[in-house]
Amino acid sequence: MIVWIDGVLGIGKSTTAQNLWQKHLRSNGELLDSDEYFTKLCNADIRLTFCSIFANDNPLFLQRFRSVIEQKVSSSNKDLIVTIALIRQESKKYLFDPLISQNIPTLHFVLTANRDTIVSRIKADIDRDQMTALNTLDDNIKFLEKNFQDAIWIDTEDKDALAVAAQIFHIYQQFKNEIKG
Repeated sequence: MIVWIDGVLGIGKSTTAQNLWQKHLRSNGELLDSDEYFTKLCNADIRLTFCSIFANDNPLFLQRFRSVIEQKVSSSNKDLIVTIALIRQESKKYLFDPLISQNIPTLHFVLTANRDTIVSRIKADIDRDQMTALNTLDDNIKFLEKNFQDAIWIDTEDKDALAVAAQIFHIYQQFKNEIKG
């Protein structure tokens, strides 16, 4: 099973996923953070940086990341928590759509908040390319709204990452019970 944690740059995907994994799914889940994996691959293969500096629009990375996800889903009895901002057509085309077409049980969460909250989160994150995150924010929101209407949208306004992770875990448990059902 795949648990996608999605949303615009700076919304809190990685922090939420870390909390979900540490507090709820450590024994039966594995965390695969696209940003960490992209950095690791770029350090090992310089060709990845020629396409794009971002994981979510780099076809070479997205195809490799999809292969890793497919391998982990097929070879492990653990559920996979995947974080990535599916905010570009490339990420949908090369990563999300091919995996969804395989009928792998999937929960796709899109984290959201009001625009001012997202802007303040981006500005508070010193490890982020703040200029890009701010300049692409409105387009990224529109892309998610247009392409992922069927996702489970979670409003993170006035919630910390622990509360959001708990909400996701509750939905995850319900979904797992339905599958067993």
